[in-house]
Amino acid sequence: MAALGSSSHTHELFRAREVGTRIGLMREGRLQRMIAAKDISAAELESLYLEEMGR
Repeated sequence: MAALGSSSHTHELFRAREVGTRIGLMREGRLQRMIAAKDISAAELESLYLEEMGR
């Protein structure tokens, strides 16, 4: 699993999708979402990340 938080950079987001099997989106040390890397496109992942970090 690759976990990304609010201090992550966009290139880390795409790298996690390439190498991970699951991607966890974290905010303030708490897991917000868990996504299977194979089930989400790069564009969808970026949109979801921005949505989660904007809350």
